[in-house]
Amino acid sequence: MKASAAITLVFLSLAVFHCSEAKLDKAKKEAAIKKCQAETQATDEDVMKVRKEHIVPDSEEGKCFIACGFNSYDMLKDNRINLEGVNAFFEKLYDEQDKRDIAIKAAASCAATETVSGLNECHYAAKYFACMQRHPDFAKMKDDFDI
Repeated sequence: MKASAAITLVFLSLAVFHCSEAKLDKAKKEAAIKKCQAETQATDEDVMKVRKEHIVPDSEEGKCFIACGFNSYDMLKDNRINLEGVNAFFEKLYDEQDKRDIAIKAAASCAATETVSGLNECHYAAKYFACMQRHPDFAKMKDDFDI
């Protein structure tokens, strides 16, 4: 009986560790935000527009801030959206499967419909970010989405 309880405790500990590892690391997220703001010279207003208002800033620096954030989580590859990276990001961001499904569906829809011909990485990332915000089901989750 003691061996069974010990084994159960080991599995529960591993499950808790696995779940905590699967979450989006807030310290890493904040470090990435600071790094991207410094690298792109995005203003505090640009950052606030992206993080809190969920809109694309008008400035080039603000658009590049979005691209830098995407790159921090492997969501861009070869100047295109990397759906594997996007899926991994949303898996970490949302606990609820239905929210993950909505976010991933919106991401795939935007990746399939947004044209990128002639756009640089900053403009493509900004266009993709704006598309996600327009997706009706994803837009309902904005309050949950603190990047």
